[in-house]
Formats: sequence, C-alpha cells, structure tokens
Amino acid sequence: METLLQIRKLISSSNLKQQEQDELYNIIGYSPMNNLSIILELFKEDKKWVTWVYNNYKKKQNIFMGNKQADFSEILKEEKEFLDEIDKSI
Repeated sequence: METLLQIRKLISSSNLKQQEQDELYNIIGYSPMNNLSIILELFKEDKKWVTWVYNNYKKKQNIFMGNKQADFSEILKEEKEFLDEIDKSI
C-alpha cells in the first residue's frame, strides 16, 4: 500500500490536471502489486513518465471507444520504437 501512496504523490506533483491525476491513479490501482514497484521506479526516474503513461492510456481508450484496430497497431508500433530507444540508452 505504501508503494501506491508514493505513486499517488508523484502523480499529484505532475503537470496533469486534477481529474487526469485521479483517473491515472485509479487505473494504476488495478495493477498487480508486483507491477506497482516498477511503475514507482519509472515515475521516480523522471516525472515525464507520468504524463507519457497517461497520454498513452488515453490514446488507447479513444481507439477502443472508436473501435479502430489500425490506429491501435500504430500506437503499439510507437510504443515499441519508444521502448527500443530507452533500451538503447540504458
């Protein structure tokens, strides 16, 4: 539970609007406990991750609401490219 509280603090200190912060926190609350420590480390590393995770979630939500499979494939491609860049920098 402490991990989730720390995540909440990092989300609260982000540049997301209050409603967006609440939405992201609620979504993350559904994550398995072992994933929370990974999320916490990511958010601690750079607060930009908070915004990136939220924006990525919203993109996917919008695609699911519109049922656009082609757009979803594009997001997955963007994610892979982004994660590959991070992997190279480690």
